[in-house]
Amino acid sequence: MIVASRGSDLEFLRSYMNWDEGVGVCCWKAPSRTKLEALFQKVGTPFDSMIAVEEHVAESLVT
Repeated sequence: MIVASRGSDLEFLRSYMNWDEGVGVCCWKAPSRTKLEALFQKVGTPFDSMIAVEEHVAESLVT
């Protein structure tokens, strides 16, 4: 697992894996895609893509 240095504004939140399909998704809190890509490149971790998402929980879906 990649861990950002102490005091960094990058924060690993969680990951989800589908071992049968060979797919993993990692959720990070980051101020920008550029900063997160730089961390991945620095530690030599490959990635297929990065996209911004918003978190929605049950409480946020109640109208």
